[in-house]
Amino acid sequence: MDQRDVETEPYRFRYVPALDGLRAVAVGLVLLFHYPWQQNAFFHPNPYRGGFLGVDVFFVLSGFLITSLLLQEHEATGRVSLRNFYIRRALRLGPPIVVLVLIGIVAQFAFLEPGKRPSWLGIGAMLGYFANWVQLWTNDPLGGLFGHTWSLAIEEQFYLFFPILFVVLLRLRLRRFGMVLVLLAGAAISAVWRIHLWGAAFSSPSFVDWYAKITGRALPELNPFSIWNRWYFGTDTRLDALLVGCAAAVLLHWFGPSISRNVRRMLLVLGCVALIGAGAIINEAFILSDWLPRWGLPVLEVCIAIAVVALCLNPRSWPARFFAMTPLVWIGRRSYAIYLFHLLVFNEMGYVEDHVPSYVWFWLNVAVLGIVAALSWRFLEQPFLKRKSRYQA
Repeated sequence: MDQRDVETEPYRFRYVPALDGLRAVAVGLVLLFHYPWQQNAFFHPNPYRGGFLGVDVFFVLSGFLITSLLLQEHEATGRVSLRNFYIRRALRLGPPIVVLVLIGIVAQFAFLEPGKRPSWLGIGAMLGYFANWVQLWTNDPLGGLFGHTWSLAIEEQFYLFFPILFVVLLRLRLRRFGMVLVLLAGAAISAVWRIHLWGAAFSSPSFVDWYAKITGRALPELNPFSIWNRWYFGTDTRLDALLVGCAAAVLLHWFGPSISRNVRRMLLVLGCVALIGAGAIINEAFILSDWLPRWGLPVLEVCIAIAVVALCLNPRSWPARFFAMTPLVWIGRRSYAIYLFHLLVFNEMGYVEDHVPSYVWFWLNVAVLGIVAALSWRFLEQPFLKRKSRYQA
């Protein structure tokens, strides 16, 4: 086999336990951010103020995994079945979100305070996966315990359009750098648009007037946090994380086999440095950090993408073995349910200010959440995951 054949042979993507471990770290960051370290203070400054960036780790991973699976299907069958893709996504994501919606419906009549219940519009938004836009343009329709479903909405909207774009790119016979450039161009457009909106929010009175008119909020109510909503919850301003993950998957698929052992080791070192860089950004980030939408998010996304590629290329390395530890993999595989139900568990467990140390009570909350996630995995997710095999390539 000559060198040209080696370069065109695609990477065989296989299950990498370390990616589940990375997913566990991401959901752990979200838990630390959302946990009420002080009573009735979900948005009170806390020692884990950058934990909300765990969502961006999820976005990069989602883009990477979905693209890897689509590439693998195309390699095996010569085509991509959009019908099968959408059925697989529905079987994977649908059952737990339906349960959460049912809880939201029951909450209209019992057990949750009015400010924590979703409105009927919010319930429809959760079920229809447009919660991010409803959260953006109306006044707290999802309630205090269901607002986190905005990120699931962005991912589902991405799952809706990206496979179609992917099929189009394949039919255009774009290969290697061509497809990567298209994906990175899309990511750049999303990032530049986010930077423009964030800058306009503080420099253009006309933007503030327009935002006030569209949302119905009086000008005195407008503040950096409400303007921040536009870039944080908008699908168009968050696509860069997903598309960076997609580009990383394409690069790995087509260039993975031609990478020498020495280069893989160099990538492993670079991946470790990237993880340290991502950790530094998360540690320094605040939810209203001016630098975050400008350059913080793109750097974080690239760091996570590099780390993901490095872990996939070096599955037996010590960093990969660390992320592949059984507890982390267990959490990572159940991270969807953990993310869905964590605010409900935190609310129902309550906060004990005096009698139990806050960290002890936090771990009791986590233990209960683990039980809930295990039940969801066993009775809601696994039965439907088994049916996914009918719609595999």
